[in-house]
Amino acid sequence: LYQTLAKYLFGKPAADFQDVPLFYKLLLPQTADSQEARLWFLRILRRGLATGGALGGDEISRRALARRHVLPWLMSFAGSKELGSFPILMEVINCLEASLTAPTYA
Repeated sequence: LYQTLAKYLFGKPAADFQDVPLFYKLLLPQTADSQEARLWFLRILRRGLATGGALGGDEISRRALARRHVLPWLMSFAGSKELGSFPILMEVINCLEASLTAPTYA
């Protein structure tokens, strides 16, 4: 997980905050600790959506999540027998709940 994040962050001169660039790579790792990596990523996503911070609070972030079809993809991922598990299902439900109750800014 560290290697994936470090490779991305140090390989670019600037971060693009209008995209979710590592969404698929972090959700579909093929490593021995993939379950923990998925749960970590879902918790980060949930916290961002719940606090209205960098992942969910502003319109740019919401457009980035919609552009990558993050929430529909999470729902189908959680229902998958091969990739999903009960802890992942619960985190996906928490992400959806956080996205529905996230504060909106006028």
